[in-house]
Amino acid sequence: MVRCKGWLRRRRMVVVGIGALTVLWFCAHAAMARRAASGRLALVIPASGRAGNAVFEGGWGRLRTAPVYLAHPAPQGRLMAGFNVAAAAMDCWMATNGLSASSAEFIRSVSERRGNTVSLPPALTIANMGVRRDRLIAARFLSWQCSLTATLDVPRKGDLKTVVEYWGAGGNSEALRGLLERNRGRSVPIAELLPPTPRLLLHSFPGRDSEQNCAWSSLSFFEPHPIPAYCGFEELCERLERGYREVEGERRFGDILLVSVDAQPVHVVVHVAGPLVFSKPGLFAAGPWKLETLEDSIAPHARRDLPAPVIQAFRRRGI
Repeated sequence: MVRCKGWLRRRRMVVVGIGALTVLWFCAHAAMARRAASGRLALVIPASGRAGNAVFEGGWGRLRTAPVYLAHPAPQGRLMAGFNVAAAAMDCWMATNGLSASSAEFIRSVSERRGNTVSLPPALTIANMGVRRDRLIAARFLSWQCSLTATLDVPRKGDLKTVVEYWGAGGNSEALRGLLERNRGRSVPIAELLPPTPRLLLHSFPGRDSEQNCAWSSLSFFEPHPIPAYCGFEELCERLERGYREVEGERRFGDILLVSVDAQPVHVVVHVAGPLVFSKPGLFAAGPWKLETLEDSIAPHARRDLPAPVIQAFRRRGI
């Protein structure tokens, strides 16, 4: 009988060990799946101070946002050429970067503000700043991408029906209700409210050879199995015509917003809540998946010599 007990004890240890290995395997598999889906996770760097913090309230609840910078773990040469940045992000950085007065004035003198966009010069121009510390600060910013973090305030009491209906547009209402009920009186990161695909992609960079662009990212928002990697604007328009309907008026979670300039599509994002959109700017591996305001997202496409950008909203059929 003692031997049987010993055998049972050893058998339990083996079962527990197998169970632990199984859990580790699933964790590793999930990590590999995430890495395969999103390339490399960005280094998320909070902006200092409270400049840029905002609160948006509506049928989605109360959202609190704060600016952050996304740094690629292996910079890809973005410093070599000038680029455009949203004026609001530039203003936030200028208010918190700690540059000396002379260097801050130099940055302003070599940058050109065009409406909601600021055109920044190549890093070689930044290298002309006299203070070494300031050159490092500026060069670091030129290699970063601006994004937002957001949290949803869950009320301690009251009906959550409206909030659940808004965020549950993709069909996960029951799981979402459970998440919110467990977090009464607390804040929930917006990533936990997103469907699986954008939840994995948010604040990460595509792999080096990726062809995942803004069109692919938008069409894959509600898809548990994303579409094939590359999707051009012609294919995007065909898919929108087949599986979506154009809508006007109040936008809903998951609506696809197509941005066109002079009747030509130039960008596409997904509406999240209030002014916030889920966006994949830049060409393929150059830009991360992030949250930003719609105004900031279309700012790089607004030019004085072209008509103002036009935005069309499309909602997936069945929602």
